[in-house]
Amino acid sequence: MTPRVGFDLSIHPSSRTVSQGNQAIYNVTVRSSGGFSSQVTLSYSNIPQGSNANFDLNPVTPTSEGNTSKLTISTSLNTALGNFTFNICGVGGTETHCASASVTVTPSTEPYFTISIQPSQRTVTRGGSTTFTVTVTSHNGFNSDVSLSLSGLPAGTSGTFTPSPVRPPPNGIATSTLNISASADPSYGTYTITVSGSSSGYPPQQVQVTLIVSSLTQPDFGIYIMPTTLSIVQNRSGVATIQIVSINNFAEAVNLTLHNIPPGVTYLISNPVVAPLPGGYVNTKLTIQTSSSTSIGNYTLTLRGESSSKTHTLNFFLVVVRGPPSSFGKCIIATATYGSELSPQVQFLREFRDRRVLSTFSGREFMDAFNIWYYSFSPQVASWLTEHPSGCEVLKVMLIPLLEILQLSEKIYVMFEFAPESAITMAGILASFLIGLTYFWAPATFLLKALPFKNRRRLVSSTAIAWVTSITLLAVGVVTLTAPLVMAASTMLVLCTVTIGSLSLPMVVLRVLRV
Repeated sequence: MTPRVGFDLSIHPSSRTVSQGNQAIYNVTVRSSGGFSSQVTLSYSNIPQGSNANFDLNPVTPTSEGNTSKLTISTSLNTALGNFTFNICGVGGTETHCASASVTVTPSTEPYFTISIQPSQRTVTRGGSTTFTVTVTSHNGFNSDVSLSLSGLPAGTSGTFTPSPVRPPPNGIATSTLNISASADPSYGTYTITVSGSSSGYPPQQVQVTLIVSSLTQPDFGIYIMPTTLSIVQNRSGVATIQIVSINNFAEAVNLTLHNIPPGVTYLISNPVVAPLPGGYVNTKLTIQTSSSTSIGNYTLTLRGESSSKTHTLNFFLVVVRGPPSSFGKCIIATATYGSELSPQVQFLREFRDRRVLSTFSGREFMDAFNIWYYSFSPQVASWLTEHPSGCEVLKVMLIPLLEILQLSEKIYVMFEFAPESAITMAGILASFLIGLTYFWAPATFLLKALPFKNRRRLVSSTAIAWVTSITLLAVGVVTLTAPLVMAASTMLVLCTVTIGSLSLPMVVLRVLRV
C-alpha cells in the first residue's frame, strides 16, 4: 500500500498550568509521510488575552521521524485567568492540519503591581487640556515606589503626572492624575498613548488609552471595533462590536460597510446606519459567517464608516481555523462547542474526567457503561452537527446548564478528595439530581399530572427504594471490588437520582396547587 504523501501535526503536552508572569512551553511536532518535503508554516490562535506566543522554529521542514518546534506562551501579570483551549495550525504544500491544546493560567503568588487608567478615551482641543486618572494597585503585599512615564503623545501636546512616583499600601491602591495639554497648533487626529509604570526589581507594567486631538470647529467621529482580532472556526460565525464615538458634538448618521471580505465569508451589521448622541457613542453588532469553502488563514478586513461630511476606515483581523478534527466527530458536546466560548469549560471537564473520575473504581465502571450508551448515537448526531452549524448554536445554549452542573460537581469532588470513592459518588449524585431537575421537570410534570394521586406516591416510593438499593449495592461492589456489580449499581443510582430530581419540583408544585 502506497503511503499518503503529506504531513501530520501534534502538540505535547496537551495541557499545562502556568502562573501569571511565567511561561508555558509546548513541543509542536511535524511528521512527513510518503516523501512529503514542503516546509510547513505554523500559526497559533485563541491564546489567553494578555499573553503572547512564539515558535523557536518556523517554518518547519518535516521529517519522517518528526521535526519539533518549541512553542512558548509568555504570560504577564495582566493575563486573563482560567483554562483556555488554543489552536496550532500548520500549512504546507496544499495541506493544512491543526491541533488543540490547553493552558491554565493561575494567579501569581509573588508581590507585583498593576496599573489601570480611566477613562479609556479623552478628547483634547487646541489650547485646552484634559485629565486621566491612573491607579496603581498592590498585589501580594507589594509596597514600593512606582514611577510613571508617558509615550506616544502627538506633536504639540505634553503630559504630566501628579504625583509621580506613587507608592500603594500593601494590597491597596494609589492614584495619580495625568494632565495632557495641547498647544495652539497641535497635530489633529486619534492617537494611542502608553502609560508605563516601573519599580526597581519588578516587571514593568503598561496600559494604553485613546487621545483624540481636535479643533473646536471640526465635529468628527471615531470608529472602533472590539475585539480587533476575531477567530472563527470554518462553517461557524463570530461576533464583534462596532463603536462610533462623537467628537465635538458630532451627531450625523454614519453608514457602516465591510470590505476586503475573503471568499466564502458573509457579514451582517445589525444596525448599518447609526448616529451617536452629541458627545456620546453608539454600538452595533457585526456578525461574520464563514463557510466550509472559506480557506484557513489570516485576513485583514476593512471597516468603513461614512457620514455626509467625514469618512473613516479601520482595519481588523479575521483568523479562520479548521473545524473539529475527526476524533471530535464522535462526541456531540465536543463537536458543538469546538472553537467556541464554551471550549475552556469542556476542556476543564474533560480533564476532570480523565484525571479524577477515571482514577476511581466506581467512576471507571460507570464511564464504561455510559460510553456504551452514549457512543451508540453520538457519532451520528455529531456528524449531522458538522454539516449543520446552526444546530451547534442551539445545542450550545442547551449545554450551558449541563456544563455548570458538572463544574459544580467537580467542586464537590475536590472537597472530599481525601476519600475518592465517596467523593465521586457524592459528585455523581449531585450532578444527576440537578440534571433531572433542570432538563426533565417538564415531562415529569405531565406524567405526574396524568397519574392518580395513589400512583404518584407509588412511583416516588418505588424510586426511593430503588435508590437506596442501588447505593447499597454500589458500596458492596466497591468494597468487594466486583466490577459488574459496580457498573450496574452506579448506572442504577444515576438513573434513580435523575428520576428523583425530575420529580422533586413537580411534586412540590402539584401539592401546593392541590392538583
